Amino acid sequence: MNFLNMRLTIAQKLVFALALLMTCSFIGLTALQLTKQYHMAIREGQLIADHESLAYMGALKSKITLLETVLDAYGSSNALLGSGSRPESKQQLSDSLAGLLASSASIHNVFTMWQPGLMDQQPEPYYIYLQKDGDGGDAGQEEERRSNASEGFSLLQQQPSGEPVVLGPYEVKQGGVDTPSLSVLMPVRKGRDGQAAGVIGTELQLHYPQGKSAPGSYAAITSGSAVYALNGTNEQLKPVRDSGRYFHYFYPLEIGSNRWQFELHVSKSSTLNDFYASLRTTVVLAIAALAALTALMVLLIKKVVVQNIMKVVHVSSALAKGGGHHKLDIRTKDEFEVLAVHFNRMVDYRKEAEDLVRHQATHDLLTSLPNRYGYNRYVESQAASPGAARPAALLYIDLDRFKYVNDKMDYTMGDLLLKRVARRIVQTMNDKGKVFRFGSDEFVVLIENIGHLHQINRMAEDLLLEIARPIKLQDRMFYVTASIGMSMQPALTAEMGERLLKEADVAMYMAKKHRNTSRLYSPSMNEMPYKETALEAGLLPALENGQFLLYYQPKVNIQSGKIYGAEALIRWKHPEFGIVSPLDFIPLAEKTGFIIPLGEWVLRAACKQLKQWDGQGLHDLTVSVNLSMIQFQQKHLVHTIEQIISEEGVDPRRIELELTESIFMDNPGDTLRILHALRLLGVRLSLDDFGTGYSSLSYLQSIPIQYLKLDKTFIHDIVNDYRKQMIFKSLIVIAHNLNMEVVTEGVETAEELAIIKSHQCDSVQGYLYSPPVPPDRFEELYKQQIA
Repeated sequence: MNFLNMRLTIAQKLVFALALLMTCSFIGLTALQLTKQYHMAIREGQLIADHESLAYMGALKSKITLLETVLDAYGSSNALLGSGSRPESKQQLSDSLAGLLASSASIHNVFTMWQPGLMDQQPEPYYIYLQKDGDGGDAGQEEERRSNASEGFSLLQQQPSGEPVVLGPYEVKQGGVDTPSLSVLMPVRKGRDGQAAGVIGTELQLHYPQGKSAPGSYAAITSGSAVYALNGTNEQLKPVRDSGRYFHYFYPLEIGSNRWQFELHVSKSSTLNDFYASLRTTVVLAIAALAALTALMVLLIKKVVVQNIMKVVHVSSALAKGGGHHKLDIRTKDEFEVLAVHFNRMVDYRKEAEDLVRHQATHDLLTSLPNRYGYNRYVESQAASPGAARPAALLYIDLDRFKYVNDKMDYTMGDLLLKRVARRIVQTMNDKGKVFRFGSDEFVVLIENIGHLHQINRMAEDLLLEIARPIKLQDRMFYVTASIGMSMQPALTAEMGERLLKEADVAMYMAKKHRNTSRLYSPSMNEMPYKETALEAGLLPALENGQFLLYYQPKVNIQSGKIYGAEALIRWKHPEFGIVSPLDFIPLAEKTGFIIPLGEWVLRAACKQLKQWDGQGLHDLTVSVNLSMIQFQQKHLVHTIEQIISEEGVDPRRIELELTESIFMDNPGDTLRILHALRLLGVRLSLDDFGTGYSSLSYLQSIPIQYLKLDKTFIHDIVNDYRKQMIFKSLIVIAHNLNMEVVTEGVETAEELAIIKSHQCDSVQGYLYSPPVPPDRFEELYKQQIA
């Protein structure tokens, strides 16, 4: 496994980082400390080496000087020659040398050599070697001493000054150990001529350096260019190469006129023993301290970090699983406690947010009433309760014409109106039922444990009356009505709850046809919603596929009895239902907003028909087109009408727009402004179905219309009702006084026509002359009356 790709926990990363930091710190501090100790040890060793080398050289020089003095004094005296110029005998010479050894503490051995024939007439030099308590060595060493003595004797004969001669160095056995040695020789003078009759000398052992710096150290003595080791560092006496591991001391060593260079090389390693011991101690203590600190750090991290992190993980896992009541309990008075405080605050915020989301999921934001999802949840909870087996009823409430208020005013005003209506429904129901809001203008009341059917009817009537009361908002009065569908089931279960909704919805659609009323669901109502659903879904395809048709009902001038125009009435040639009346699909078009493109198509098709009739010789005809209240709410209504008329090339004066009284319900000022703009455009205006809506006669004196169309309800049974005749006559007089022409709709009998004509009505239309007919049939009727 690649170490760099290993996943480490936070604690492991923290331990690793701290351990690395501590290790680096320890290494750095230890290195500084050891460097300091090393330099101190070197300085201390150098001082010791200085002291010991000075002592060693001082002792060596003192010893050589003493030996030189003693030998010189002894050699120049008559101790060896006696009273003559030569030794009396060999015995005398030996006794004299023995006396020299006994009298001098600094001399441990002595040897002498004399000229040949000086004693006993021997042809070879006479040689004697004596030493204090010890072995004189083997035959080879004896021969080397004899050779040194002979060499020294020859040298001394060549030096009339009588200065000593130093020979060596060489190694001799001393206590079984090879010891570097020097031979110091002094002449023994004979007679007044000062010639050397012999020599007397001694061996000087160069002992190893002693003291703290001695181990590993060595000495060297230099004569000329040769360098020799004196202390046994090398098995053979040979030149020594220094590698920079020593302190070097150079001292001059003078013996007579001979100048020697004595070198002392003190090993640094011998001076660093304390340093190495301190180094080992420091490293051991550092490792122990590092291990202890690491263990303490691990325990501390485990206690302070890991345990608190595990608490966070545990609480986070519990929260992730839906446990919303878990909190972090950390009271360490450090950053973890601050973390716990913020974490717990976040948990509180989360719980509040969850509660808010849960509330928003089950409640309407505007009215705070439970919504459709809240209804389902409530039904599910009630279905599991003991009272689920009791009868339940549902009222499905839909506000009439609320879309008009919402579109005409603004959404803020619509929201205020909805809140006021919701409050009235809740107050009316009190604790008799639970209120829900399902959609924009749809409310549902669920009534549990209902006893009798008349109770549902009574509640529905109370709601209708309360909702219909005028509502004043921002100094304006609103008149809102509602349609209520009702359903009842023997028990409140999840399945029954859904059935209640569906049945009440169907009943509400039935009530919607009449408005401001209520209907109880019956199975026969299921057929009508299917047709309405099919018609609603087929509106757009019908417009695209040319299924809509325009029929034309003649408008006849009463005085001349001739057709002067027609009212364009839309029909739907449905592939399944055949010819569909506008009463069946116009409300659907208004509900869905499809009335806007449909109305534009009607106006354009009527203009095209006028152009076609002109080509067929039917001149000067006018065509009236119904304008829906929803169309009238459009901001660009005037521009749209002008554009269609201009594109089709029709004289605007031949187009008549029929308006209903509902356009005056709200904001009559805007309504009058639009009407005046249409009049300036040149089109004619008529007020359709006068007397069936909410307007009053006061509007007639201010609105710019040319025609007043009286609904057929005014002439129903007018033949037998004198009061209706008087009302009819009064309306005609008022309209004429306001420069308006009167058109009476729904004329079906000659008796009705006679009365209408007697009261000076201007025009009529109705089945007496012709029902709405296709364009070709209208052409026939028009041509027949001309003929």
